[in-house]
Amino acid sequence: MERNPFILSLMSKLGLMTRLGTGIVRIFRLAAERGLPEPELEETSTEFVVTLYRMPATT
Repeated sequence: MERNPFILSLMSKLGLMTRLGTGIVRIFRLAAERGLPEPELEETSTEFVVTLYRMPATT
């Protein structure tokens, strides 16, 4: 689903994306490969929020 055609076009021209619709799947796959908690996705009428988790700090 294309939410902002301007941003989509810009990212494509800058080489910052490969194919439309593959990023979320990749985020979940990479988190699982690294043993991280599953990312949380939240969509409202005005925004789409992705919460990513990192490895705990070690001392």
